[in-house]
Amino acid sequence: MYVPEGEGVTGALMAADPEMSALSVRYLRIVLARIGVTCNNKAMLSVRMTRYFDRAVQEARPVLWSFLSALPGAEDVSTSTDGGAQTDVDAWLHVLDTPAAPPAAVVTPEHALLIGDFSTWEQTVADRRYTLFGNAGFLSKYSYATLERCHGVLSFHAVSMYDEKGDELYIVVGGPGAGKTVTMLEGTLRRGLRVFATEMTHVNFAEQDAGPVFYKGSMYDNVRMQNLLDFPEAGTRLAIPDATEKASDAKVCLSFAPLATSRDRLVNPKVSFLFPRIEGERTTTVAKELDERELARALYENASEMILRPRAYYDNRLAVGAISYPGATRQRLELCQRLAREARVTRALSILAGPKDSMVGIS
Repeated sequence: MYVPEGEGVTGALMAADPEMSALSVRYLRIVLARIGVTCNNKAMLSVRMTRYFDRAVQEARPVLWSFLSALPGAEDVSTSTDGGAQTDVDAWLHVLDTPAAPPAAVVTPEHALLIGDFSTWEQTVADRRYTLFGNAGFLSKYSYATLERCHGVLSFHAVSMYDEKGDELYIVVGGPGAGKTVTMLEGTLRRGLRVFATEMTHVNFAEQDAGPVFYKGSMYDNVRMQNLLDFPEAGTRLAIPDATEKASDAKVCLSFAPLATSRDRLVNPKVSFLFPRIEGERTTTVAKELDERELARALYENASEMILRPRAYYDNRLAVGAISYPGATRQRLELCQRLAREARVTRALSILAGPKDSMVGIS
């Protein structure tokens, strides 16, 4: 399917569904990005979306799949107009909710058109993380690409903890199962650090000659119950619900708001980069220093993860590949090199350790 740019996307939607005389629209601010979302089904942008974005609902009963367990929020914003043309929008997500057309995804940097029987799929999907608005869903993926393209924001799959007295940010980088959560539990419960981001850490160079600027991330994390056994003090600091899964690797979604820093933005703090690999039975710790070149490469590979990884949504009914734009890889690499070069790096370590020693040797 060919979908033209700009206003042609709406035209294509109209052609695909003659009943779409008017589209419901929401304008969202996600960190710094402004994303317009349109849909022919108003309920998809109200009732359905609320389940993923509502802060009060998530805080009352945190769930694994909430958008808020990936990003800090999706705030409704107004947008200015000029002669009827929308401005101040970095990217558009157009959703055609219909059973009459085969599922399809046509994605460009500025416009994404997703077609599917979404309202039906929402009723039956087995894993809500992999939906339009889930924490590993399409909107989160599109947000990371838009933040990078339009605002020079790198989004690392990384936990961040802040030492408020020492003005130092500890960034714990790694993919699923690397040990980020264990290190966060160690740093916050036993070392007095405050949570700055539980899932994704966002940074750019927004202020000239001021160094890197970090933006507060999500305050929810999906934690394995097994990990909590190594930190019994978590029960007195965090509200721990019953596990939502019965398997041995059952997870719960925890709010780390009680341990969060009050700062929403950090300008050029000292930074420690930690790349853990935590093994449950390990009793010794091996730490290796990374030089500037090694650090830049590790950061680049991590920052590419969420944007370039293919995803299958709604129980494999809709597939989306990498999101890219001209010069994307070069821009991402140069931003990572700049971060490694210009940040006030205290240390950059790869750490192989057990769950009780994830921060051994770090004062």
